[in-house]
This record gives sequence, structure tokens and C-alpha cells, in this order.
Amino acid sequence: MALAEKFNHPHPAHETRVVLTYIQMAKAIYRIADLMSSAEPSNPEARARLKSLVADLEQAGADNVKAIKIWRTGDSARALASRVKKAMAGTESTWQASARRHRAWK
Repeated sequence: MALAEKFNHPHPAHETRVVLTYIQMAKAIYRIADLMSSAEPSNPEARARLKSLVADLEQAGADNVKAIKIWRTGDSARALASRVKKAMAGTESTWQASARRHRAWK
């Protein structure tokens, strides 16, 4: 991110934020899957950890959509408008569905 911010144009930093937020989402999903593969749903500590991880996923997803919107306003993304809208919709539906599913873990 530091390197992208050194450019005299904002697009590299915006694009880097989009990629970073995708990585954050992937890490959150991995951590949720890892916890759910080994923890007992009746364990209060596991439930508290899951709640925290779902919050991390929700935040990463919201950050990703925000980053895509900011990046999309730049000149370099105008030609990708329909693809970008689909990416934003896909991101939102993925993290929202995952969060709903894991909140219901019992």
C-alpha cells in the first residue's frame, strides 16, 4: 500500500485497497472455516470467537464494496462499469450470506 500511495495518481492506491480488502475477506472466511471445523457449537468461547470472526468478515466485505466504489469513480475503471457493479454485488452477497449462515451456528 505504501508503494501505491507514492504514485502521483490515486488509481494505484485505490486498486491496491480493493485487492487488500479481498485478501481480508479471504482471511476472515478461512478463519471462520477453521474454527467451525474444530470447535463445538455449544462451547461459549467458540461462539464468542465466531461472532468476532463474522464481524471481521462483515467489516472486510463492507470495506471491499467501499473500496470498489471509490476505485470505480476513477477514469481507469469507467470502461469496467458493468463488471465493477457485478463485483460489488457478488462481494455483498458473499459476505452477507456467509455472515447470516455463521450467525445461525448452533
